[in-house]
Amino acid sequence: MILKKNLLCLPEKSIANHRQTFLLGGGHDIAYAQYLATRKVYPTQSIGVINIDAHFDTRAEQQSTSGTSFRQILEEDENTDYLVLGIAQGGNTQSLFDYAKEKKIDYVFADELLSHVSPTIKDMIERFVHEHDVIMFTICMDVIDSAFAPGVSAPAVLGLYPHTVLELAKRIIPSDKVSSVSIAEMNPTYDADNRTAKLVANLVHHFLK
Repeated sequence: MILKKNLLCLPEKSIANHRQTFLLGGGHDIAYAQYLATRKVYPTQSIGVINIDAHFDTRAEQQSTSGTSFRQILEEDENTDYLVLGIAQGGNTQSLFDYAKEKKIDYVFADELLSHVSPTIKDMIERFVHEHDVIMFTICMDVIDSAFAPGVSAPAVLGLYPHTVLELAKRIIPSDKVSSVSIAEMNPTYDADNRTAKLVANLVHHFLK
Protein backbone atom coordinates (compact mmCIF):
# COMPACT_ATOMS: atom_id res chain seq x y z
CA MET A 1 0.00 0.00 0.00
CA ILE A 2 2.87 2.41 0.85
CA LEU A 3 4.55 1.60 -2.47
CA LYS A 4 1.30 2.27 -4.37
CA LYS A 5 0.84 5.63 -2.61
CA ASN A 6 4.43 6.61 -3.41
CA LEU A 7 3.94 5.61 -7.04
CA LEU A 8 1.12 8.15 -7.23
CA CYS A 9 2.53 10.92 -5.03
CA LEU A 10 6.14 11.08 -6.19
CA PRO A 11 5.44 11.54 -9.93
CA GLU A 12 2.82 14.18 -9.11
CA LYS A 13 5.29 16.22 -7.06
CA SER A 14 7.97 15.89 -9.72
CA ILE A 15 5.66 16.79 -12.63
CA ALA A 16 4.43 19.84 -10.71
CA ASN A 17 7.95 21.08 -9.98
CA HIS A 18 10.03 20.14 -13.03
CA ARG A 19 9.81 20.65 -16.78
CA GLN A 20 10.00 16.89 -17.40
CA THR A 21 9.81 13.83 -15.17
CA PHE A 22 11.34 10.46 -16.08
CA LEU A 23 9.98 7.17 -14.72
CA LEU A 24 11.35 3.63 -15.08
CA GLY A 25 9.25 0.44 -14.75
CA GLY A 26 8.39 -2.38 -14.11
CA GLY A 27 5.15 -3.35 -15.73
CA HIS A 28 3.39 -0.93 -18.04
CA ASP A 29 0.79 -0.36 -15.34
CA ILE A 30 3.23 2.42 -14.37
CA ALA A 31 1.58 4.37 -17.20
CA TYR A 32 -1.68 4.61 -15.25
CA ALA A 33 0.13 6.14 -12.27
CA GLN A 34 1.91 8.45 -14.71
CA TYR A 35 -1.46 9.52 -16.11
CA LEU A 36 -3.07 10.06 -12.67
CA ALA A 37 -0.16 12.30 -11.66
CA THR A 38 -0.36 14.21 -14.94
CA ARG A 39 -4.11 14.75 -14.60
CA LYS A 40 -3.77 16.00 -11.02
CA VAL A 41 -1.22 18.60 -12.08
CA TYR A 42 -3.16 19.51 -15.25
CA PRO A 43 -6.82 19.08 -14.24
CA THR A 44 -8.48 20.78 -17.22
CA GLN A 45 -5.95 20.52 -20.05
CA SER A 46 -6.22 18.06 -22.92
CA ILE A 47 -3.73 15.21 -22.55
CA GLY A 48 -2.19 13.41 -25.49
CA VAL A 49 -0.76 10.01 -24.59
CA ILE A 50 1.97 8.75 -26.94
CA ASN A 51 3.05 5.14 -26.48
CA ILE A 52 5.80 3.37 -28.44
CA ASP A 53 4.59 -0.19 -27.98
CA ALA A 54 3.89 -3.44 -29.79
CA HIS A 55 0.57 -3.71 -27.95
CA PHE A 56 -2.41 -1.43 -27.36
CA ASP A 57 -2.58 -2.42 -23.67
CA THR A 58 -6.32 -1.73 -23.72
CA ARG A 59 -7.56 -5.12 -22.54
CA ALA A 60 -10.82 -5.31 -20.60
CA GLU A 61 -10.08 -7.08 -17.32
CA GLN A 62 -11.54 -6.92 -13.83
CA GLN A 63 -8.20 -6.08 -12.21
CA SER A 64 -5.58 -3.53 -13.26
CA THR A 65 -2.63 -5.08 -15.09
CA SER A 66 0.11 -3.94 -17.45
CA GLY A 67 -2.31 -4.71 -20.28
CA THR A 68 -5.18 -2.52 -19.08
CA SER A 69 -3.59 0.87 -18.31
CA PHE A 70 -4.59 2.73 -21.44
CA ARG A 71 -8.15 1.41 -21.46
CA GLN A 72 -8.54 2.69 -17.90
CA ILE A 73 -7.27 6.10 -18.99
CA LEU A 74 -9.57 6.33 -22.01
CA GLU A 75 -12.62 5.10 -20.10
CA GLU A 76 -12.10 7.57 -17.27
CA ASP A 77 -11.07 10.67 -19.19
CA GLU A 78 -12.83 12.07 -22.26
CA ASN A 79 -10.22 14.83 -22.54
CA THR A 80 -7.43 12.37 -23.37
CA ASP A 81 -6.38 10.90 -26.72
CA TYR A 82 -4.05 8.01 -27.49
CA LEU A 83 -1.41 7.44 -30.19
CA VAL A 84 0.49 4.13 -30.41
CA LEU A 85 3.63 3.68 -32.52
CA GLY A 86 4.93 0.19 -33.33
CA ILE A 87 1.82 -1.99 -33.12
CA ALA A 88 2.46 -5.66 -33.94
CA GLN A 89 -0.37 -6.93 -36.13
CA GLY A 90 -0.12 -10.45 -34.71
CA GLY A 91 0.31 -9.29 -31.13
CA ASN A 92 -3.16 -7.79 -30.69
CA THR A 93 -6.57 -9.44 -30.91
CA GLN A 94 -9.32 -8.29 -33.24
CA SER A 95 -11.29 -7.00 -30.27
CA LEU A 96 -8.41 -4.65 -29.46
CA PHE A 97 -8.41 -3.31 -33.01
CA ASP A 98 -12.20 -2.90 -32.75
CA TYR A 99 -11.75 -0.96 -29.51
CA ALA A 100 -9.11 1.21 -31.18
CA LYS A 101 -11.61 2.06 -33.90
CA GLU A 102 -14.35 2.76 -31.37
CA LYS A 103 -12.14 5.09 -29.33
CA LYS A 104 -10.51 6.65 -32.41
CA ILE A 105 -7.05 5.56 -31.31
CA ASP A 106 -4.36 6.56 -33.79
CA TYR A 107 -1.72 3.90 -34.39
CA VAL A 108 1.17 2.95 -36.65
CA PHE A 109 2.13 -0.66 -37.36
CA ALA A 110 5.65 -1.85 -36.61
CA ASP A 111 5.97 -2.86 -40.27
CA GLU A 112 5.67 0.82 -41.21
CA LEU A 113 8.67 1.69 -39.01
CA LEU A 114 11.15 -1.06 -39.87
CA SER A 115 13.14 0.84 -42.49
CA HIS A 116 12.64 4.50 -41.60
CA VAL A 117 10.25 7.04 -40.10
CA SER A 118 8.32 8.35 -43.09
CA PRO A 119 7.26 12.00 -43.55
CA THR A 120 3.65 10.88 -43.08
CA ILE A 121 4.41 9.43 -39.65
CA LYS A 122 6.49 12.46 -38.69
CA ASP A 123 3.54 14.68 -39.60
CA MET A 124 1.17 12.46 -37.59
CA ILE A 125 3.33 12.84 -34.48
CA GLU A 126 3.74 16.59 -34.96
CA ARG A 127 0.01 17.07 -35.45
CA PHE A 128 -0.86 14.97 -32.38
CA VAL A 129 1.51 17.00 -30.20
CA HIS A 130 0.16 20.25 -31.61
CA GLU A 131 -3.47 19.29 -30.90
CA HIS A 132 -2.97 18.69 -27.16
CA ASP A 133 -2.05 20.88 -24.21
CA VAL A 134 0.05 18.26 -22.41
CA ILE A 135 1.86 15.18 -23.70
CA MET A 136 2.44 12.04 -21.63
CA PHE A 137 5.08 9.92 -23.36
CA THR A 138 5.85 6.28 -22.63
CA ILE A 139 7.94 3.49 -24.18
CA CYS A 140 7.36 -0.23 -23.73
CA MET A 141 10.63 -2.10 -24.21
CA ASP A 142 8.85 -5.07 -25.79
CA VAL A 143 8.44 -2.99 -28.96
CA ILE A 144 12.16 -3.44 -29.64
CA ASP A 145 13.35 -6.57 -31.42
CA SER A 146 14.38 -9.33 -29.01
CA ALA A 147 17.90 -9.37 -30.48
CA PHE A 148 18.42 -6.02 -28.77
CA ALA A 149 15.94 -6.27 -25.88
CA PRO A 150 15.52 -9.87 -24.65
CA GLY A 151 14.80 -8.76 -21.08
CA VAL A 152 11.06 -8.27 -21.47
CA SER A 153 8.02 -10.38 -20.65
CA ALA A 154 6.86 -10.59 -24.29
CA PRO A 155 9.92 -10.56 -26.60
CA ALA A 156 9.31 -9.06 -30.04
CA VAL A 157 9.83 -10.95 -33.27
CA LEU A 158 10.53 -8.49 -36.10
CA GLY A 159 10.40 -5.69 -33.55
CA LEU A 160 11.74 -2.18 -33.98
CA TYR A 161 15.41 -1.28 -34.09
CA PRO A 162 16.65 0.78 -31.12
CA HIS A 163 17.68 3.63 -33.43
CA THR A 164 14.10 3.84 -34.75
CA VAL A 165 12.74 4.15 -31.21
CA LEU A 166 15.37 6.78 -30.50
CA GLU A 167 14.46 8.73 -33.63
CA LEU A 168 10.77 8.66 -32.69
CA ALA A 169 11.52 9.74 -29.13
CA LYS A 170 13.72 12.61 -30.29
CA ARG A 171 10.75 13.94 -32.24
CA ILE A 172 8.60 13.95 -29.12
CA ILE A 173 10.67 14.65 -25.99
CA PRO A 174 12.04 18.10 -26.99
CA SER A 175 8.52 19.54 -27.00
CA ASP A 176 7.75 21.75 -24.00
CA LYS A 177 4.38 19.99 -23.85
CA VAL A 178 5.97 16.70 -22.73
CA SER A 179 5.57 16.69 -18.95
CA SER A 180 6.68 13.10 -18.30
CA VAL A 181 8.48 10.20 -19.95
CA SER A 182 8.37 6.57 -18.82
CA ILE A 183 10.18 3.43 -19.94
CA ALA A 184 8.37 0.22 -18.99
CA GLU A 185 8.51 -3.58 -19.21
CA MET A 186 12.20 -4.00 -18.46
CA ASN A 187 12.42 -7.44 -16.78
CA PRO A 188 15.91 -8.37 -15.45
CA THR A 189 14.78 -11.99 -15.00
CA TYR A 190 14.77 -12.50 -18.77
CA ASP A 191 17.72 -10.29 -19.68
CA ALA A 192 20.87 -11.64 -21.36
CA ASP A 193 24.26 -10.07 -20.56
CA ASN A 194 22.40 -7.02 -19.22
CA ARG A 195 21.64 -6.21 -22.86
CA THR A 196 18.23 -4.70 -22.21
CA ALA A 197 19.36 -2.83 -19.10
CA LYS A 198 22.23 -1.27 -21.05
CA LEU A 199 19.86 -0.29 -23.83
CA VAL A 200 17.49 1.39 -21.36
CA ALA A 201 20.44 3.25 -19.83
CA ASN A 202 21.56 4.42 -23.27
CA LEU A 203 18.06 5.59 -24.16
CA VAL A 204 17.81 7.60 -20.95
CA HIS A 205 21.27 9.07 -21.61
CA HIS A 206 20.14 10.27 -25.04
CA PHE A 207 16.89 11.66 -23.65
CA LEU A 208 18.70 13.71 -21.00
CA LYS A 209 21.32 15.15 -23.36
